[in-house]
Formats: sequence, C-alpha cells, structure tokens
Amino acid sequence: MRARSSLAWLVHGRPDLCCAINRAAQVTVVFFAERHLKEFNKAVKHVKATKDLVLKYTKRRRESLHLRVYDDASFASNDDL
Repeated sequence: MRARSSLAWLVHGRPDLCCAINRAAQVTVVFFAERHLKEFNKAVKHVKATKDLVLKYTKRRRESLHLRVYDDASFASNDDL
C-alpha cells in the first residue's frame, strides 16, 4: 500500500502513469496475484527509466486558453469493471 501511494504521488507531474497507478489501486489482498506484482514492478521500472520526463507548465494569457476534454470508455479493462 505504501509503494502504491508513492507511485500515485508521481501522477501530478506524470500523467503517463495514471493507468498503471489506477490498476494497482484496484488490487486487494483477496484478489492479489503474481501478475499484479509484475505489472507494478514494470511501472516502477518505467518511472526509473524516464526520471527526466515531467510536465512543465508555462504562464499563458487568459485570452489564449482553450479547454480540450477527452474521455476513455475502456472501463472493461479494469479487473473489477
């Protein structure tokens, strides 16, 4: 649980990790399997290999801002649907 929390903290600057973090958060003691640990370790390896990859926010003028929204309907890929 502590390791998942540490990985989740990174999502503020690393949206590429959202899927891995959300999948790890769904794992409970009852449903834990070795594949979950392998997926988690793969995400940690990715984080370590791409340490320098972070979002950088620059100041923008209010008049130039636009809102673009995306939706992901692939909830069926979650273990608990």
